[in-house]
Amino acid sequence: RGRRLDVIPAAELSSTYRDEDVHVLGYFLDVNAQALKDHARRGRDRRSARMNRMMERLGRQGVHVTQEDLQARIASKNVAPARPHLAKALVETGHAASVADAFARLIGNDCPAYVPTEVATPEEVVGDALAAVRRIAAIDQAAVPIADALEIALDQAAAASRDVRTYADGIALDPARQAEVEARIAAIADLQRRYGETVEQIIEHGRAAEAEADQLEAGAADAELLRSEADALAAEIASDALALSRERRAAATRLAAEVATECEALRLNGAAIQFRFDPLPPAVRTIRGWQPALVDRRGEHPLGEPADSGFDPTGADRLELEASFNPGSPPLPLRRVASGGETARLTLAVKAVLGRRDAVPLLVFDEIDAGLGGRMGPALGRRLASLAQSHQVLCITHLPQVAAAAAHHIVVRKALLADVPVVEARPLSPDERVLELADMLGGRSEANLAGARELLDSPVPAEPAMVQR
Repeated sequence: RGRRLDVIPAAELSSTYRDEDVHVLGYFLDVNAQALKDHARRGRDRRSARMNRMMERLGRQGVHVTQEDLQARIASKNVAPARPHLAKALVETGHAASVADAFARLIGNDCPAYVPTEVATPEEVVGDALAAVRRIAAIDQAAVPIADALEIALDQAAAASRDVRTYADGIALDPARQAEVEARIAAIADLQRRYGETVEQIIEHGRAAEAEADQLEAGAADAELLRSEADALAAEIASDALALSRERRAAATRLAAEVATECEALRLNGAAIQFRFDPLPPAVRTIRGWQPALVDRRGEHPLGEPADSGFDPTGADRLELEASFNPGSPPLPLRRVASGGETARLTLAVKAVLGRRDAVPLLVFDEIDAGLGGRMGPALGRRLASLAQSHQVLCITHLPQVAAAAAHHIVVRKALLADVPVVEARPLSPDERVLELADMLGGRSEANLAGARELLDSPVPAEPAMVQR
């Protein structure tokens, strides 16, 4: 606003000088000059011809772009098509991801569909020069000899052009052979972008790839041998897994019977356990190892035929412990039927049975009495003492009846020492033990002190170590 905008006639002329692109800007031109119009027309014709040749080359490579696709990217009919318009058409038709991608892969310099810019013919150059000099000679006689020389040169250029056309017309061209050569040139250009700048580098890369392929082929034979061995081993493992499953089932029956006897001693009358055996699904060997056999809607196995039985590193079964705590009730998964106290006593019963056979020297029970009352304390202490006959038993408990069954009573307390939290574990003397048991019974009253002494004087079959905290 408040400023004047002047529009002047101008033009940009493209040319080459010593194989370099040159762009000449001309201002205040006579846009109606016939010579300028002729030059612009010839330039548009050359550009159009160049784009047509590039689209033909693209078509031979399976990349099809029509004149309609190209013209749709040009704002005006007076504008000659150029490579940026063709690049946009390639993007719009889905042959390139972007303009840069179109130039990089298809129409850039040295790409398969690239066609060099056509320059003016010698006749056009000399003809333009002659027309300009003639205009000068009309007002300056000194330019007449130059015009005469250019006229002779124009005749010679025309004669040379005719000779070249005659020679070209006499050459037998094979379009199929031309397309084959152009395709090969395009393939070489593509190989150069991928594997090396020179043909020698491409050949060297090919030799290296051939050697690698030979190694892979030899490896494939080894892989087939390994697959055969893997199949044999898989069959052997499956057989061993089934044998292990039979032994497990027999051992589970014996374990269930012995645990039931232990439950009677822990006042879990009528309690019973059993193990549910679910076979693993058949497996299929894949490139990632053995995987579950899948069956599609047609009843077929998409990964291949499965082995006779399924197995994993633990065997051929998936086990779940089931229990029943009421006579006549069907066994159900332990997590669904057991209370806290029942779970604690059942755990002790299983440990007591397994403890007779395993070689674990130390057993630790962390609050095995959780959910139990004082009435169960003596029975629990006796079973722990029995277990201590073959193991070192460490029990963390809050029941005085359990603590009294131990050979050693250790108190664990937390405290602050110089604002630093510390944990103290201290064994109790016989007198301190009486006081601690009384505290566990409810306080150091005479009755509780007497009860503590009575608990300590009660005979137990063994001496487990107890920890009270």
